[in-house]
Amino acid sequence: MRHHFSSPGTALFFALLFMLTGKGNTEQPMLRGTVYDAQGYAVRNAHLCLYGADYHALDNTEPRIFPQGASRCRKSDRTGTYELYMASRTPYVLLIRKKSLWSMRLVTPDRESDTLFSRDTLRPPGSLRFQVNCENAKDHSVRIALSGTPFTFSGTETGTIEINDVPRGTYAAIIRSVKRGYRTVQCSLRVRSGQTDVFPDTLTIPLAAAAWVPTAPVMVESVTPPGSSVETAPQKKQPVEKPIPVKKDTVPVATPSKTVVPPPPQKTFSRLPGKPPVVKAPADTFIGIFDTLTLCGNASDDGSVVSMEWDIGATGKPVVTTTGTVQLPPFKAPVSYLKCIFRATDNEGLSTTDTMFVHAALLWMSVSPPKELLGRNGHSLVSYSNQLLLVAGKRNDVWNSSDGISWTLLTDDAPFGNLFGHTTTVFNGALWIVGGKIGPKLFGTSIWNSSSGARWERASKMPFDKRVYHSAAVFRGKLWIIGGLGDSETDPILNDIWSSADGVNWMLVTKNAPFAPRYGHACTVFNNKLYVLGGFNDAVGSQRSFNDVWESADGVTWTCTDKNAPFSKDRYHCALAFDEKLWMVGGYDNESGVDQFTDILYTANGTIWTDLTGTLKGGNRFFCAAVPFGNRILVSPSDSHKLWIMR
Repeated sequence: MRHHFSSPGTALFFALLFMLTGKGNTEQPMLRGTVYDAQGYAVRNAHLCLYGADYHALDNTEPRIFPQGASRCRKSDRTGTYELYMASRTPYVLLIRKKSLWSMRLVTPDRESDTLFSRDTLRPPGSLRFQVNCENAKDHSVRIALSGTPFTFSGTETGTIEINDVPRGTYAAIIRSVKRGYRTVQCSLRVRSGQTDVFPDTLTIPLAAAAWVPTAPVMVESVTPPGSSVETAPQKKQPVEKPIPVKKDTVPVATPSKTVVPPPPQKTFSRLPGKPPVVKAPADTFIGIFDTLTLCGNASDDGSVVSMEWDIGATGKPVVTTTGTVQLPPFKAPVSYLKCIFRATDNEGLSTTDTMFVHAALLWMSVSPPKELLGRNGHSLVSYSNQLLLVAGKRNDVWNSSDGISWTLLTDDAPFGNLFGHTTTVFNGALWIVGGKIGPKLFGTSIWNSSSGARWERASKMPFDKRVYHSAAVFRGKLWIIGGLGDSETDPILNDIWSSADGVNWMLVTKNAPFAPRYGHACTVFNNKLYVLGGFNDAVGSQRSFNDVWESADGVTWTCTDKNAPFSKDRYHCALAFDEKLWMVGGYDNESGVDQFTDILYTANGTIWTDLTGTLKGGNRFFCAAVPFGNRILVSPSDSHKLWIMR
């Protein structure tokens, strides 16, 4: 059932959805247009990206768009014009950005003559603030999706949420109470350029109309089937029962923890003889790929139901359950739509099914760090002694955090100076800093270490060439330094490899590794092997970008496992091992000149990659640092107003 919106903003949304003009390629639709600023001047080098719009029901009445990642990206030329081919005749969201100016609209090629012409004007973004209340609940958390956009936003535990940098326009907000169910409430919103609109009303999500979703694990239970004798109308207030007084000699019952939620009781329904059972599966749900999901189905239980079962993935091999619940382990990989069928059978052999779909994707939570952490690039991020440490970045400070949300300054006067482009590594129970630059011209020449992150000592002078944007890793009990950009006038790009057993005494492993000289590459250890990914060489006469993958079992002998990996020809990206997979995050594509901060891919074997690009929504900031921390990944991009934590 599709819900028809009534707000003016939504009318505009659907008008744009079905509007197209012009002629063009009948096999592959083309979008052609010109980008202007508010003064009417053409905008050159504006970033344009097309996002596929996938309509999927959040529950039985409300549609929602989930982002599928940018399928096409380009820049406008010097006259502000652009051309973008679309892969199919399905709805797309076009986002255009130049610095702090935005434009966004929907395009839908649905005719044989489908070259779409447009004139797009960039304007300052706006902001929105919400306060969402859930009846009788102080703790419920919210998630908001703006219709017609690839954006979703998460709020606080008290239901407050602030949305910044929203492109100018009119939207319908679809609001979900995460812990109190999938019942959604809609409102009409208008974002004005450069202003903050505070939504004036408090949105109430009645408990009687909401599906019950406890906090851990993520659990979805269906609501009472419509028409049943025990269905409660949302408008009718339930009588409040007076509490029973407790005698002084009575032992009080312990209050269960918030994370320990008893299973919901099975409801009793009345039905006519000869009719099959009434069943209800949960609403379709959208979860993170690392979430544990418990599905709870309801069946009319008047004593006639003899069996219940779930068929996960519609495989034809159902799992019998006595309570109507089944627990799914983390998917560990994206799942577009997993079809789950709930079936109940009565003592007459009559059965009924109900179907739901599970959509699993990589979800991220954005965090606003202290203002002192902003405006830096070329910094490093490490996990050390159950803490996160953020080091330098054209600063000489060090910060730590136990959760990635709250940060504490350890020192703002570290002796290594305003360092950037360095490496920070945890080795032999201490922190080690190698290389980098201090200011635009001065290269660092020292190796520094610290046991706490607050006090730093000069361990030794670097015995090898000065370098910046190199890579470091701990492998086979040694600290390794690979490649980088040096200060030599003749051969500034390096591909040498050095190792040390103590961080002070170093050995040259090879002066010229089999991979080409490079800097801005990434290095990590995965499956007991040392990996080098991507990088760049901008030396005169040998300018080249790389998207190759190299591995070594000893750091001496190297093998190229992929000459043309599916990630962009990146530099300044990150590589890390997490969840028994090799991950690549962010970067900058030198050949196309496009910032690839939203790139995120992983591989389980070093050769076959899964692309999750587009799940990060942090904008284009290619200098980024990423690190596994606990059971998630934290990403800190350069000059960023946000940190990103995997949920």
